Amino acid sequence: MVKYGENTTHFVVADKWGNIVSATQTLGNSFGCRVMVEGTGVWLNNSLAFCTFEPEGNPMDAHASQRKLSGDCPTIVFKEKKPWIAIGTPGGHTIGQTVPQMVMNMIDFGMDIQQAIAAPRLSFAEPDIILIEEKITVLVQNELQNMGHNVRVVRGIGNAHGLVIEYDKNGKPARFSGAADPRGTGLAKGY
Repeated sequence: MVKYGENTTHFVVADKWGNIVSATQTLGNSFGCRVMVEGTGVWLNNSLAFCTFEPEGNPMDAHASQRKLSGDCPTIVFKEKKPWIAIGTPGGHTIGQTVPQMVMNMIDFGMDIQQAIAAPRLSFAEPDIILIEEKITVLVQNELQNMGHNVRVVRGIGNAHGLVIEYDKNGKPARFSGAADPRGTGLAKGY
C-alpha cells in the first residue's frame, strides 16, 4: 500500500429508495493539525504538511493567493438520470487518479464493481515518480522505464469502496451490489 497515513477514510451508503452518500474524510495526520474548533468537536486537517514544492509550481502545493488542492474525489455516476455507481478511496494525491481508473474499468471495460475496484492501478507521485502496482506485468513496468519514466513498484494504491444500484422496470432500486478493496480491511454489507 502507498501509505500517506491512515487518517483518510472513504465510505459509501445507500438506502432502499436509492439515496446515496459517497464521502471521503481526511485529517492528514493523526488528529490533523491538532487543533479542534472550539465547541464543535471537529479537528482541522494538516494537508499543508504534504506540500513538497517539487517540481516548482506543483499544483498540489500551497501557493500565495490560492487554496491547496485537495485530492478528495467521492464520486457518484448517473445513468439514465439515476444514481448508478458510488465510489471513492483514500490515498492522498493518488485519489484523483485512482477513482477515474475504477470508473473507466466499469464504463469502458465492462467490469462489475468488485472487479473494477480490485483491478491493478498506477499513479503519478511527486516529484516525478510513476507508482505501479506489482500486479501489473513486468513487461509493462519495463516498457514504462524504457520510455524514461521513474517507476516505483508498490504493493497497492488506495483502499476503495463502492456500490452499484440496479433498477426495476418502474425505475425503483431493485438490487444493490457493494464492493470493498482487497488492498484494505473494509467490507461491503447490506441490511
